[in-house]
Amino acid sequence: MRIEQLKLNNIGSFSGEHVFSFDVEDIQKNIVLIGGRNGAGKTTLFESMRLCLYGYKLYGYRQNSQAYTNKIKRLINDTAKTELATSASITMQILIEDGYANSGFEINRNWALDGKNLIENLSVLKEDQLLSSDELQDFENYLLQTIPPSLFNFHFFMGKISPSSYLTGQMGMRSVKHSYRFAALIRLTCLKINCRATSVIKRAARTMIPKGNSILQDKNCRQ
Repeated sequence: MRIEQLKLNNIGSFSGEHVFSFDVEDIQKNIVLIGGRNGAGKTTLFESMRLCLYGYKLYGYRQNSQAYTNKIKRLINDTAKTELATSASITMQILIEDGYANSGFEINRNWALDGKNLIENLSVLKEDQLLSSDELQDFENYLLQTIPPSLFNFHFFMGKISPSSYLTGQMGMRSVKHSYRFAALIRLTCLKINCRATSVIKRAARTMIPKGNSILQDKNCRQ
């Protein structure tokens, strides 16, 4: 599975619609590192990816519970909550090339908040065709079996890197390596990098990232 685009609407600190493209011209250059200052929204990006894919299952809930509803309410942008009709959404475009589908999918998970009531809707397009309820269930089961939430959670946590002495030791190097190995499965590695740690990560990445892949970071970061 390759993540090509993420679109956030009124999620976390992202007020209104924001689009993040992870597509690359050369499919061999499929490693993307995302860096930014503290509070720039890196955590929100990764939380949104997982939430879009798994919904309440991400947090281990068996159903859409009040605890899950409260999490979503906290995630919705505060400015959006002041509007009469509050809405928020996460949309992901992914490409699956493993024999199951070999197709492009657009996953949209959206919420409507009316007072204390929160309504969630999930829709999935396969090559611009809306999946039926049965097809949607099959798709969700496929994701859970192929890339379970625990695998996403573990590797993205290991990829959250801070600028400390942790980076200079073997544990820091293993964190980067674990996340890179995960790329073999999802064909995209997104490591959360604090600006001040970028130079360290670049040195570590050069030892394990195939030649020709690029490292991207927040434009406000300094080398």
